[in-house]
Amino acid sequence: MNRRRIAAFALASLVALQAAPAFAQARAEDAARESELKKQGDELMHSMHFREALAMYDAALKIKSSPAIHYNRARALEALGEYPQALDALEEFVRVAPADLKALVPDLDDRLASIRGRIATLVVNCSVRGANVIVRQKVEGTTPLASPLRLSTGTATVEVQAPGYLPFRRDVQLPSGEITTVDVVLEHEAAPVMTHGLVTPQPQSERRGSNGWKVVFYTTGSVGIVATVLGAVTGGLAIGSMSTVNAHCPGKVCDPTGTQARGDAWTYSTLSTIGFIVGGVALATSAVVLIVAPWRKVHVAVGAGFVGIGGVF
Repeated sequence: MNRRRIAAFALASLVALQAAPAFAQARAEDAARESELKKQGDELMHSMHFREALAMYDAALKIKSSPAIHYNRARALEALGEYPQALDALEEFVRVAPADLKALVPDLDDRLASIRGRIATLVVNCSVRGANVIVRQKVEGTTPLASPLRLSTGTATVEVQAPGYLPFRRDVQLPSGEITTVDVVLEHEAAPVMTHGLVTPQPQSERRGSNGWKVVFYTTGSVGIVATVLGAVTGGLAIGSMSTVNAHCPGKVCDPTGTQARGDAWTYSTLSTIGFIVGGVALATSAVVLIVAPWRKVHVAVGAGFVGIGGVF
């Protein structure tokens, strides 16, 4: 039994001895790669290519968590104006860096205070679970949020979206060092409408579609009315010009006034014809939309002593 244990121990030791060089080599390669990425990031920082430098630091951080990289990331994020992320990186540097390394940053406390002065706190309260919270067109999380959001100060648009609910949107001011609370009430997409005296849900898709029908109805109706009025006015002007033609063109020989009046009569007559044609087509289109549009509900009302047909838009 002892011999078996000794043999097993010897075999394990042999495997460990063989694996140790490979492990040490992999560690050395990782360290070299991390050092090279950090070096590239530093060079990009010096040339003020902050976004590219941040990418190098992020790649190096995936290989090894280094206090120096956390600090350099904070500087890159600060230069990019991403102050909440910069504060996270700088606070991580303070947490993991040894005292001698932190001593190399004499203005560390001032830098922390400066970045904190550019950050506000946002609390979003919403009773609907799983709704996306979007601030400045960036998804910050889903409700309920695990913690308040740290955001850059200034104006921000807060949006909350969830399937089956109307989107919520509000513009807020995020002052430095203050907590702003937004209470969100999401409404279901099915909004109540009155039909036949009963309250029934109306799908959001139908209401959106009805808006398009209404635009067509009102646009074609307006065009039809304007064109018809134009046709009537220019028709009257054409009649007036023909009276001048008759007075100044005896025997079909016109003086200068008659010649001018004949040209005016032709122009007004043409405009009148076009106006009546366009007006008729537009009014006919408006009438068709009125009949077939889904947002027009027609019902028959029966009451004491009357029978009527009513409709709602």
